[in-house]
Amino acid sequence: MEKSKEVGFTMPSDLFIGTMLKTLIASKPKGFFLEFGTGIGLSLSWMMDGMDAGSKSIAIDNDFELIEIAKEYFGKDKRVETLCQDGSEWIKNHKGGRFDLIFADA
Repeated sequence: MEKSKEVGFTMPSDLFIGTMLKTLIASKPKGFFLEFGTGIGLSLSWMMDGMDAGSKSIAIDNDFELIEIAKEYFGKDKRVETLCQDGSEWIKNHKGGRFDLIFADA
């Protein structure tokens, strides 16, 4: 939350949304998850907390500054791929598999 204030990010997810995300994701071992509107990664942190070692996630935001902050926190975790891209363009070009959960926080 401190980083949110520092960069003037005023749209972080709340505690209820976070715990719900963690619970839903924990119910799907080895899941494949997608998040649009990652911001600085607050919701992503809840998602990652619910993911097991075999799960994967793609996190997308169109704001370079915000996604770079998220990369600072999650860039070394092999379970997540963070992308700075327009979500609608990403959807049009996605050729991969289906997702077990899509969180659109945009």
